[in-house]
This record gives sequence, structure tokens and C-alpha cells, in this order.
Amino acid sequence: KKDYATAEAKLKEVLSVEPNAPILQSLLGRVLLATNKNDEAAKVFAETIKREPLPLQAYAWSQLGLGQLALQGNKFAEAAAHFRFAAASDLDQTTTLSARDGAIKAEQGANQSKIPDDVRAFLKQLDEALLTGSADAVRPLVEQGNLGEFVKRVTSSKPTLWTTEILRAEAWDAERIAVDVNVKVKIIGREGAGRAVYILSRAGGKLKLSEVPIFDVK
Repeated sequence: KKDYATAEAKLKEVLSVEPNAPILQSLLGRVLLATNKNDEAAKVFAETIKREPLPLQAYAWSQLGLGQLALQGNKFAEAAAHFRFAAASDLDQTTTLSARDGAIKAEQGANQSKIPDDVRAFLKQLDEALLTGSADAVRPLVEQGNLGEFVKRVTSSKPTLWTTEILRAEAWDAERIAVDVNVKVKIIGREGAGRAVYILSRAGGKLKLSEVPIFDVK
């Protein structure tokens, strides 16, 4: 069991001596949020993100915390913005997935959740190509420089199930789209499922899979 009371007391003691410690300050915010001291947590997070210089860890944790607080208050558009900032920091997989999952909920609440038709069609085509177990079928759909090893590993394992559920799509710019997905697979008789993030690139009106920064399928 986590001793939040002790953690809060120790963090406040250290910060009273060394107030310019944004990582500890953001950690205090997380402790306060975990114990439902929401007003105090909001104040701590808001103060933290004003610090300069601001370490990436403190920035990501504070944006994530502010997103969680806004989501609890049904401030969906505000929450979505904070979650996107936290995810963009790319701090670590756990923080990034928490932020991206928060963004899914917030954008749905704000009526901002829209999946482009061409993204749906492309990922359906990718699923079908991966199921063939043929690298030749998959290669035209991916950027080889980044994903040659991914294609080789997946196709050589000859999956008998590969389905992708699209959770969210975020246009980073005119050429790149980040897509949050749930993936279900069956390889050599063993089933697996989990979260992944696909980065799609658009060139000449066509989509390709350019990066897979997260593939947490077990």
C-alpha cells in the first residue's frame, strides 16, 4: 500500500527548503491528486509549469495531472489540450499511454473524436496485408527505412489473427497522423492484445505506416 501521507509530508518538507525543484513539485501534485486533494493539486501543477527551466518530467507530469483534473470536472476541451501536451512530451511509455488514453476520453466528451475514412480504410488494408504473412504484401504500405525489421518480424511469424481497433486519430500536420489503436493478434497459436500507436504519413494522396513508437501487445 502506498503511503501518500508520508510522501506528501516529506515532499513538502524538502520543498520548504528548496522550493525551486519542479520535478519534486510535480511529484507532490501527483500525490495530492491521488489523495483527492484536487484544488491543492491544481495549484501545484499550475505553478510547476511556470518554472524556468522546466525539466521534461515535471512538464509531462503537470500537464497529465491538469488533464486528469479537467476531465474529472467535465472540462473536456481543456482536458484534451493538457493530455495532448503531456503525450507530445514523449517522456516514457507509461506516461505517454496515460496521456493518450486521457485524450481519447476527453475528445469523446468534447465531441472532437473523428476518424478520417482514409485512415480506417488504410488500417483495414494493413491488417489484411499482415495476415497474408507476406512481406511483399506489406512493404508497399510502410516506409521501409523505419519499419523494415518490424515487417520482417511480423510476417515471418505468420499471424493467423491481426485486427486493429481504432481509438483515436490526431493530425500532427498536413502529412502526419498519429493513430491510437488496440491490436489483437494470434501468432503460433498464442493470442495477444494491447495498445499501440501508429504514425501514418501522407504523400501523393496515399497513406503509409511510417513509425510504430508504441507496440505494447502481449
